[in-house]
Amino acid sequence: MIKKNKTKKIIYSGKPAYGYWMRSASYEIAEIAGLLKSDYVIIDNEHGIHDERTLENLIRIADLSEITPIVRVNENRPIAILKALESGAGGVIIPHIDTPEDAKRAIEAAKFAPEGKRGSGAGRSRGYGVINIPNYYNFANNETMVILLIESALAIENIKEISSIKGVDILHIGPSDLAQSMGFIGEPKHPLVEKAIEKVLIAGKESNIAVGASATDPKSAKERLQQGFLFIPIGQNDLKIFGTAFNKMLEELRQF
Repeated sequence: MIKKNKTKKIIYSGKPAYGYWMRSASYEIAEIAGLLKSDYVIIDNEHGIHDERTLENLIRIADLSEITPIVRVNENRPIAILKALESGAGGVIIPHIDTPEDAKRAIEAAKFAPEGKRGSGAGRSRGYGVINIPNYYNFANNETMVILLIESALAIENIKEISSIKGVDILHIGPSDLAQSMGFIGEPKHPLVEKAIEKVLIAGKESNIAVGASATDPKSAKERLQQGFLFIPIGQNDLKIFGTAFNKMLEELRQF
């Protein structure tokens, strides 16, 4: 159900917001994010595999845990964006944004008129139509976050135009896919990739739009913060966090 967007408020105050990616369909992990006072959780519906009911329940649990449920949709398509938002997501991360036209399509799908063309239905975001939400359309437009994934060389070429599109809240960098697109597969820290990332930071600053990037641990998160990033998912994803922590324990035990 639409409510004041905690993460959007943090970002627009100029402070960093921290959360993590969810690849699994674990309701417990979604709830733990709230217990640990995370700002948000990103439910990955591009690389993760979630049916519509599971997706809605993950959103519901995050919502009830007082954190912002954000969904990375699997493509820049109105129906994919609509399903996430009608289920109550506070924001969407939209992949494969290469041109300003891609950005415009994303905004149109995520916002109601006059800002966009989002369809109106009595889903969870509207209290299933059984309660009155005053000024719902304006409220939803104001509180919904639109996060665009910048993950290609073409997107870097068009970054100034993309960042100028009204309604964009965050430009989020996908360094691995960006590196691959630039011809540096497996080298997300290549100097030319870092230079491209700096262009996104500059464009975001010029357009007063926050820029995001994931961090593997607190040290790299602090480095991202110093670079100027404000939207910083940490630990890569829930499965990676579990695997890394368990592997560390195993390595310590095997030393005896």
